[in-house]
Order: sequence, then C-alpha cells, then structure tokens
Amino acid sequence: MVYAICGIVRRRAVNDFCNIAEGTHEGNITMKAYSAISARNLVLAAGTDDGSVKVAELGDKPLGVSADCAEAGEMLGVALPGCAGSTLLCVAGDEIAFGSNVYTKASGKVGATAEEGSFKIGVALSKASNGETVEVDPLGFGSSAYQVLAFGQTDWAASNTSQEIFLNGIDQDDSILAYVQTAAAGESVVGMEIMDGKFSVELDKAGTPSTTKITWLVLRKN
Repeated sequence: MVYAICGIVRRRAVNDFCNIAEGTHEGNITMKAYSAISARNLVLAAGTDDGSVKVAELGDKPLGVSADCAEAGEMLGVALPGCAGSTLLCVAGDEIAFGSNVYTKASGKVGATAEEGSFKIGVALSKASNGETVEVDPLGFGSSAYQVLAFGQTDWAASNTSQEIFLNGIDQDDSILAYVQTAAAGESVVGMEIMDGKFSVELDKAGTPSTTKITWLVLRKN
C-alpha cells in the first residue's frame, strides 16, 4: 500500500517537477535516486553519481527532502530547503518538542539532539514522537550543528593556577575548549568552566605571567 501510494505521488512529481535540465529551480528539483528511497519526507544527501540523491545518514551533508519515494535509478521530486518558499515535513527519529532545533539522524530522519556527524535542518514548528511527521522551518538547513563562536589566545596574568577570561556574547550553554599553547614549566589545563560573559581555566600548576599562553575555542550549538 505504501509503495502504491508513493507510485501515484511519484508520477505526479515527475510531471510537476521534471526540471533536471540545466536552469534555475525554485524550491524543488527532479533528481535520480542513487539507491532506494522508501518514503516521503526523508532527508536526502548527494549520491555518488552526479545528479543523484540517497537517504542521508549521520555525517552526510543534507541536500534536500524527498517529495516522493523511488527505487534506485528512478526519478523523484526533491524539496530544496535552501530556496524553499514554505516549511518542510520530516520524519522524527526521536521525541521533538515544538520550537526545538532539529538535526539530522540516521536513515534520513531528524531529531532534537545534535550528534557527532549531525547537520542542522531547522526549527520544529510542531511536536512529534519517533516515527511521526514533524513540520520544520528550514532555518540554517545544512549548516554544521556547531559554530565557532570565538577563538583566541590569552597570556597568563598571575602566578596562580586559575584565571578568568572575559568575553562578551558567550553564555553558560556554550562549550569551551582550551589548552596550553606555550608552557613555562610543563603546566597543562585540568579544568574549564564557562559562564555568562566569561570563562575560567585551571592549570595543574601555577602559570608564569606573560610566558604561559592559553589558546581557547568557544563553540555554540546552532
């Protein structure tokens, strides 16, 4: 029954979106399925063959969302969120709350948690459970799940084991990475804490002012 329904939609997609030839496309395009695509509303990535798409897995950069299902080698309609004039429907891979950010998961599904290899899909406009359809505003579709918010190097200021570094725009929900770029006596970073407008770095032994240098990176989840 599922494939019968998809077959009807597929014929409609080919008629409406038969636009694989060179030119411009607004919101959708017809592409070839590199491998079988079993349902509508699955996140797609570029296939190995030029002009083909496949179901996106973790680590695959999302290209669009399936408007149909297709067997390998068949044509199907693909929604292009980067130029979409509307919201998208996607398949939830876990619990998603209204208003939460949505990221890619395995098997072309989406979830509310960014995992290693995830890319951002957008913002959920409805709540959904695993396997249900969720409406998504494709804000930031295809961008990395994490952005580099700030990066820099700081000289150690005093002969002690901890130092606060003030930085406008960061907050306690961001993530901080830091290491000793230049050590005076073999010191290394053993602890970090990020707060609104600042973060602290703790060393295993006292740093040397103007000699010990800390390189740091602040990350924010999109």
